[in-house]
Formats: sequence, C-alpha cells, structure tokens
Amino acid sequence: RFSHHSRFEHCLKWLSKLDPPIRDLRKITLAHAIEYTETLANSVLSGDMEVSYAQNLISTVNVVMRAVRKDKAIWISPAATVGNRSYIRTDLPMATWDKVIEAVRLAEAENNYRGAAMVLLWRAFGMRFREAALADLHRMKWEADTYGAVNILEGTKGGFKSELRWIPVESVQWQALDYALHAISSSGTCLIDTNISLKEFLNRHANPMRTILKQVGVNCPKDLRAEAF
Repeated sequence: RFSHHSRFEHCLKWLSKLDPPIRDLRKITLAHAIEYTETLANSVLSGDMEVSYAQNLISTVNVVMRAVRKDKAIWISPAATVGNRSYIRTDLPMATWDKVIEAVRLAEAENNYRGAAMVLLWRAFGMRFREAALADLHRMKWEADTYGAVNILEGTKGGFKSELRWIPVESVQWQALDYALHAISSSGTCLIDTNISLKEFLNRHANPMRTILKQVGVNCPKDLRAEAF
C-alpha cells in the first residue's frame, strides 16, 4: 500500500495541473489515463525516466482505479505504453543448496532462526521477501498434506493472488516448511512475531541475511528465488 500511495501521488500531481484540474477520482476517465501514460512514455523517450519506474507508475494507476471502480474499465498495459524493461539476467545465480545450508548454519550461530527459515523458504518455494515473512505456515502444511502442493497467498506482489503460484512440495520444500514451523511460537501462524511489525521483523531477522548470503557467495535474496525456478 505504501508503494502504491507514493506512486499514485505522481498521477495526482499530474491531474491537478490539468485545465480544469481533477481532484475527484470519480471524474477520471480512460482518456485521462491514456494521456497520463503518454506523458510517461515521452519521459522515457527523453531519458528523464527509467522504463521500470514508468511501468510501476502505470501499474499503480491500474491497481488504484480497479480498487475504487471495482472493474477494469480503466486499465493500461505498462509494457505496451512505455516499452519493456531492459534488464535481462545473463548470469546464473549459483545459489546452490550447499550455500543455502551454510547460510542457515551462520544464521543459527547468531540465533537468527527466523532469518534462516526465510532463506530456506526463499530457495525452496521461490518466495519473495514479504511472502516468506507473512506466509501462513499452518495453511501451507495443510495444503501440502492435502494436495502435495502449496499456494503462495500472503504478501504477494501488488497484493494479488494467482492460481499459478501453486508450488509442488517435495523433499526440500518439506524440510524448509518444517524448519519454519519450528522457528515460530506455538501461537504464531507466520515468521513475524506477534508483538512486532513487518518492518521491525525485516530489519531484525531478514535484512541481516543479506550479509550472510554474500559471505557464502550468494549476491542477494533474489538469486535464491531465481535459482528456485
């Protein structure tokens, strides 16, 4: 929500400069959205804005308008408007399980068992930062027992749930899930302590794992996600 809030302010400033200005979301039309995205495309062409940021701004407009209108009448394709992102991975992440286990042992030496669980979930299920932190571990275990696969629901990018995020549960996934379940309290459902915020949890448990991963030869948590797929 914070990301969408800050990005949508960019659109609100643009709307306020129209003649006449628009200060009521109900008055925004598809034509306005198209005109806004065209200004973003021009900024990309002039080199004043990165493609990735322009795409994020457009995606936020899509998300906000769908939320307030309850439909997709105002929706713009980010890639079709401002172009595709230029970054394409050309190197292998090399986030092997040997490196993951070494990172887990280093985290355990610092009593950061929840951080270690994050690393295992990142690598085994291809989860993102927030997904691993917010995942309902008991739900995942029930789904693994029942279906032999788990659905990634909590903390997903943009808050969207996708039927495509069912991950088969095999040996390494079971081990990661079991480790994470043992890392939480008896009353907990996810890796975040009940008495701290997500931000506090990430600073205390997740962010320190960035340093540990570099020590074992993994550049960043995203490499674990890339290796998982």
